[in-house]
Amino acid sequence: MTFVRFLGGLKTIGGNIVEISQGNSRIITDFGLTQQSSQADVKTLLAKHDLPAVPELFLPQINKEEYVHQAIFISHLHLDHTAALEYLKKNIPVYMSRASYELYQQLVKSGLATNLKLDFQVFDPEVPVKIGNLTVTGFASDHDIVGISSLLISDGKHNFAHSGDIRLFGDHYDEVEKWTKKFNSLHLDLFLLEGTSFSFPDDKAGQLEQLQPEVNREVECGQRFALALKSLTAVPVVNLYPRNIERLVRFQKLALANQRPIVWEPAFARLLKHYLPAETIFTQTAGITGTTVVTWKQINAAPQEYAVQNSFTNLKQLVKLNKFAYLHADGGPLGDYDPDYLQLKAFLVGQNATFQRIGTSGHASKRELVKVAEMVRAQKTVIWHSFEPQLAEAALEANGLVTFLPELNHKYLFK
Repeated sequence: MTFVRFLGGLKTIGGNIVEISQGNSRIITDFGLTQQSSQADVKTLLAKHDLPAVPELFLPQINKEEYVHQAIFISHLHLDHTAALEYLKKNIPVYMSRASYELYQQLVKSGLATNLKLDFQVFDPEVPVKIGNLTVTGFASDHDIVGISSLLISDGKHNFAHSGDIRLFGDHYDEVEKWTKKFNSLHLDLFLLEGTSFSFPDDKAGQLEQLQPEVNREVECGQRFALALKSLTAVPVVNLYPRNIERLVRFQKLALANQRPIVWEPAFARLLKHYLPAETIFTQTAGITGTTVVTWKQINAAPQEYAVQNSFTNLKQLVKLNKFAYLHADGGPLGDYDPDYLQLKAFLVGQNATFQRIGTSGHASKRELVKVAEMVRAQKTVIWHSFEPQLAEAALEANGLVTFLPELNHKYLFK
């Protein structure tokens, strides 16, 4: 008998965690939090339901021997899928794709992530990993982070799959097409599909009709940046998310091609140097091998010759620029729901700086999510990672799909 228990993420964006167990074997995926907590006491976090209801994975005094074979599998390295790892016991194996682990190591070396010192293991795409009675296979996918994987968990009789965060309009649509065909052939018992886009009103009237994989919105994002580089007389200041390596690389190359290189913060420069070892990286601080230092004075003297990368934590550094235009490319803060976003906008007004959004989402639109569910056509589809899962369920059911809205912490039996 196999049990499935949902430990989080049923009506939130992020923090979606599921436990699949059979006998003495258990798989958990993912392991994030819905929000970062300043509270370090595990018992308090468990009592507040900030951490999933698996105290044996956090508290050293609980030595539960029920599961001889167990592991946590991470679909990707966004914090809403990994933040609970900070509180995990050190002896629990944590699996992620090889590309995700490479990114994690470089983030740590660059000072952009904490070294958790856990028992990290890697998996390669489409290579099964055996954990006792259960088998997990990762499939490369498309999201706004390298190493993203969809995960297939099997007990030999039943098949369950976790989409991970997903989109159909990035650089890797072919990977999504591959795993959806595989999942379709298996007639999945349960397909766990993220439903982020159903949490928000549509930004554009035509958004629901965006179903063309040949329209690569990451390329369009780069085109908007290139246009800004060509047209702005003020210094373009770009706000990027460090874990979106492919976008960092794309912007770096576009800036050089347009003869207006980006001057990177030191941590970003170190990270980029790993992924572009042969390329000249411009940075604000000396001491990083293979980089060229550009000072604020040099930038002000020739504002049409440089762009600047800036993180919100270093926002006040921008007072050193005589004139700049702010290009938001999905680094934090992301929107009005974050108090820091209001602080950002107020700062820009005070500096007489223009503001432009040039980024693109890492999540599929509503119609695209319906398409993914149709491509997989599981026996039952669970929508999670959404504030409004019932809206997604209605859309799926209108297209002849069977949905299932589980209860938190309830164990569902598959005989």
